[in-house]
Amino acid sequence: MLNDNVSPSNYTYTSLLRACAAVKNLEMGRDLHSEIVQKAFECDLFVGNTIVYMYTKCKSLSEAWETFSTLPAHNVVCWTAIISGYAENGCHQGVLDLFQQMEDDHILPNYWTLACVLRTCGILCNIDKGRKIHSEAILRGFEDDPYIGNALVYMYANTGSISESRKVFDNLQFRDIVAWNILIGGYSDCGLDKEVLRLFDEMHFHIVVPSAATFAYVVKACSSLGLIEKGFEAHKGIIQIAAESDPSITNASVSVALFFS
Repeated sequence: MLNDNVSPSNYTYTSLLRACAAVKNLEMGRDLHSEIVQKAFECDLFVGNTIVYMYTKCKSLSEAWETFSTLPAHNVVCWTAIISGYAENGCHQGVLDLFQQMEDDHILPNYWTLACVLRTCGILCNIDKGRKIHSEAILRGFEDDPYIGNALVYMYANTGSISESRKVFDNLQFRDIVAWNILIGGYSDCGLDKEVLRLFDEMHFHIVVPSAATFAYVVKACSSLGLIEKGFEAHKGIIQIAAESDPSITNASVSVALFFS
């Protein structure tokens, strides 16, 4: 394109920035940012949002925040880009602080913003904030969104409120393997191994195909309960889906082999 002397537009730059984000090419992303500034495209909110997104995906939160701070306006897309970037990079308290600033600026969150904040509440075991976000999701009509639903199941399970997690799970319109694993993992973390196995059987009833993580929770539950036959069945499931490439699953396999030997 450049060899044909065609000048890039703002849409060209957003595509290039997203490509840099996808392959984590921070150096090229910075070069594009410099070109964008020279051509005065940085004031384009769509371009600015994508620059923020690129920096967060390349794990450069300082540059993401610097860019975010210089944008002429902040819409929900921009706020969500910076909030989700902080979440992905493990800056959990920063997520809550940014969300508070967003609310102070009277910007209404979208479903993805709330899902990020809910997961952060689960990680930080901040159930009070999580319940407030849950109420907001209901008011905004987002409760039926699968991302919100899974985030709620995770938040309640990770804060030890497994009964509330199950209640949300039961009300989900669509339960994918992610939702099942979150709930099963929550029961596992609470030491409720019989419930883990009940949920596993329930998955079969609903014709949901287990993943490697599912089998790992089942292996752990069988080990705790001394259920040799069922434990071996789960172990075979792990082998069938080639889960030995996942270190956490390999450790579970080793554990069950030692237990049942």
